[in-house]
Amino acid sequence: RDIVHRDIKSKNLLVMSDGRVVIADLGLAKLCRRLSESAGDPGTRCGSPNYIGPEGAQSTSSARDMYALGCVLCEAVLRRDPDQCVRDEHIALANSFLQLQGFRLVKDVMNGLLESKPEDRPSAATVVDRLRDPNASVAWVALVIMQHQGSTRVVEDGCRQLTSVCHKFPLSVSSVEMLCGVVSDLVVKHEKHVSILLECFRLLVELLGGGEANARACGHRLDEHGTACRVITALRNHARDVALHEIGVTLLAEFCRALRGEEGRHKENIFNADGLSVILAALGTHLHEAVVQEQGYGFLAELCHGMQGGVTDLCRQSLAKENVLRGLVKTLQAHAQHVGVQKAGITCLVNLCRGEDCHVSERRRTVCRSDAVLVVVSAAGLHHDQSDIQEGCKNLISELASETDDVFLQMLQRRLSMTLGMLGSSPRSARIAPNACGQGATRRIGCHHLLTPKSWRRLEEQEEEQEQRPPCAT
Repeated sequence: RDIVHRDIKSKNLLVMSDGRVVIADLGLAKLCRRLSESAGDPGTRCGSPNYIGPEGAQSTSSARDMYALGCVLCEAVLRRDPDQCVRDEHIALANSFLQLQGFRLVKDVMNGLLESKPEDRPSAATVVDRLRDPNASVAWVALVIMQHQGSTRVVEDGCRQLTSVCHKFPLSVSSVEMLCGVVSDLVVKHEKHVSILLECFRLLVELLGGGEANARACGHRLDEHGTACRVITALRNHARDVALHEIGVTLLAEFCRALRGEEGRHKENIFNADGLSVILAALGTHLHEAVVQEQGYGFLAELCHGMQGGVTDLCRQSLAKENVLRGLVKTLQAHAQHVGVQKAGITCLVNLCRGEDCHVSERRRTVCRSDAVLVVVSAAGLHHDQSDIQEGCKNLISELASETDDVFLQMLQRRLSMTLGMLGSSPRSARIAPNACGQGATRRIGCHHLLTPKSWRRLEEQEEEQEQRPPCAT
């Protein structure tokens, strides 16, 4: 508007109830438009000394307002009043803090406004455009959160705003890494505040879902800070909180997916932090919470994913126990209609049966002895339109049928025969689809005659005849 305020300072910037910032005290601005720009005019020598640039108080160009705004930003970063005598020290201290915490965009904006030459400072329109960048927005909000970590309301509202921005706009990798560092510190500081932990976990889940590059960068940064172990501790301390477990277990699952295929130490840290016991306890406590069950078994499936050996095999051995498998079978039965729970549970079973270690045969026998085969085959019949469940059933039978021990294969054949016999008397929706176990696997165990389309049609015909038969007289 071609107006020079000439007295921009923190006391003249008012924050309204709706979040807008307005500029107060326009008396000098009006005087500036009436007076000439003569350097000798004493009327132009005005302003607060601590916010005046090197060009002096007599300047009436808009660049002096930009310099004053830079002083306000430096004041906000350091949270101390500006002092003209030690301005250079304050600027250096603010730059050091912003550089250390990763607020590069904030640092660049502030240094641009504090250029000693007026012609080198950006215009007001340029500053507005830079501040409207989503990466700059999240940087400012994160800076406010760091400065008010002791305020529960500020932290909760700030994390909520960050989650909203991350959901609407794509962020740069550097912004994602910066936010991960800030949130990791919050999780450590507020480990007893469930409301803050909820908002922090939601923000991290949003960051992990922001594309492959951002997810991997976020995973690496969280791994550096040991955030997964902090999440496990929070779940242990708040074992009865359903909402915290829903988002916390989801965060752990997304974290492992982001680092899938990497031989990092994230699995080892989780294993050493007794993460398996905490998640298994949560699955038992919240049996009827579908989200906890889906994400919990998704997390366990990720821990058992891959062929690296080492910690992966240790996780498989810890999960391939009869009580754990009973819990998994119970979950699949309790959530038979929930597609997500079925997918996660079947994937966990398939990963348990994989591997090249010396205990893989023992794990397969344990799975075969349980009711897992019955439940998985039932799920394949119930969700015949879900390709992931059908594929998971095939993979499970294929892994079990890859054994060379004839005694084990005979046991597997009996289990499948018993399963199909039980399902033959049940409704058609609960019967396995033709060849859902895979032709190669069924030939290997000698039960292909039970799973052919011909036998499937024969069972259907028998069921239809039974339905059409008149009821017997009592």
